Amino acid sequence: MEAKRVKNEILAGITSAVVTMPVAIAYGYACGLGPYAGFISAIVLGLVAALVGGTSGQISSPTGALTVAISVFVVTEKEIQGSLEGALPILMVIFVLSGGLQFLFGLLKFGDNIQYIPFSVISGFMSGVGLIIIILQIPNTFGVVAGVHTSVISKILNLTYFFNNANWLAFVFVVATLTIIYIFPKVTKKIPSSLVALLTLTGLHYFFELNIDVLGAFRVDLNQFSFISLDQLMDIDTVFRILIAAVSLSFIGSVNTLLTSVVADKMTNTVHNSNQELMGQGMGNLFAGFLGGFTGSAATACTVANIQAGGRNRISGVMTSFFLLIFLIWGGDFIAQIPLA
Repeated sequence: MEAKRVKNEILAGITSAVVTMPVAIAYGYACGLGPYAGFISAIVLGLVAALVGGTSGQISSPTGALTVAISVFVVTEKEIQGSLEGALPILMVIFVLSGGLQFLFGLLKFGDNIQYIPFSVISGFMSGVGLIIIILQIPNTFGVVAGVHTSVISKILNLTYFFNNANWLAFVFVVATLTIIYIFPKVTKKIPSSLVALLTLTGLHYFFELNIDVLGAFRVDLNQFSFISLDQLMDIDTVFRILIAAVSLSFIGSVNTLLTSVVADKMTNTVHNSNQELMGQGMGNLFAGFLGGFTGSAATACTVANIQAGGRNRISGVMTSFFLLIFLIWGGDFIAQIPLA
């Protein structure tokens, strides 16, 4: 491969890493497992899917559709087990199994059947996911601890609780973030607007020591690597919950991935290999689950950013994971200062 092509791939990897970083942080926090888990998912899944997958220029990471589903499973298991630490072994099995199922989907050539899903179903599904994500962020929008109002329905029915107890500075930060994200591209599209919002408002909070909740420091917790007990594996209800969750995540992740592959095809004038892509995604999610991450899929925004920056093959995906790893190792202090709003 010529030097110029390699240089373009590396630069594209830097660009997509910049776009992927806020996504990994936000979705890691939103699903209840924290930014560290989001980074692990983006790094491991992104690396394996880039090496094994079947789509040119595609970038994989945590995504909104899967985050909504995972957050439900995390809350459910926390309530049953009594704590996140107690729920982690079961969640790990769910994530690993979902990856295994995705790999099986590709092996059995199920990827060819994506063409039979109606656009109306996909549109309704994605619209529902977007709405749920918005509702789940109501507490952070008003700077209020959710307390007992943890479910989607409970948040909607108790909007006055969040409004009456609001930290209005947090609300201002939310509005400012959205404004930058949607207005900054009119100035330039060379710098991701989400990164501009992240850096600007985090810096504002840090230098003026504003009264607003932040992500806080995170660390590698060896409890993440605890394995499920034999008693839990022998419990029918637990096994049933694991199977339902794993099948759901593998299906959502597969659909989301192959839809993004279609977008990548149109931008690169190539034709992806659906079944190879599913096998790559499956292997990536399996390894990510073992290492403390959670199920992800191909990410449309990150993939588009990568391709627009010149990414056309596996090198850009590998470099994206590499730069995310560098930031995970040396950027922890910055991440700790990011306001939840």
